[in-house]
Amino acid sequence: MPTLANALIACVLAVAALPAAARAASAATVPAVAAEPKAMQPTPAKPNGNGIEVRYRLEAVPQAGQPLQVSLAFSSPHPGGEPTAWFTLTGGLAWAAEAPAVLALSDGAPTRQQVTVLPPADGIGYLNVFTRQDGIDSVTAIPVRVGKAAPSLRQPGAVKTSPGGDRVISLPVP
Repeated sequence: MPTLANALIACVLAVAALPAAARAASAATVPAVAAEPKAMQPTPAKPNGNGIEVRYRLEAVPQAGQPLQVSLAFSSPHPGGEPTAWFTLTGGLAWAAEAPAVLALSDGAPTRQQVTVLPPADGIGYLNVFTRQDGIDSVTAIPVRVGKAAPSLRQPGAVKTSPGGDRVISLPVP
């Protein structure tokens, strides 16, 4: 073992003794690794959902009046059930072109889709992604935030008593 340690120390000292220009030249010959594209964001999985995983990526910083591409990836853990996806918009978002049709997802293999939305002004809008498999529907809301808008909660309705005696807070309907 002493000879292995001595050899290792000798290698380290030899590299340290190389002039800086020689080290820079040898580093320049190493091919650069292409930058990894921005990763897709996972969406929360619901324990009683349909099992379709939805991931997304905003392809640019959202700006008012500018079309924004949203890349989506769907994966289903099990084949069968004719998985599908469809989309709606809320919060002022509009489709930059024609609304996408219902998307048939691949059985067991990832499916990718790009949609283009148009945020009209500062604020938060949502791209709602609905998925269906085996007769079970799930929905995921993807936020598109323009400017420094912060999400706000609506004030709940008044406390009421149901005919059965339960206390209920009714939520306002948009």
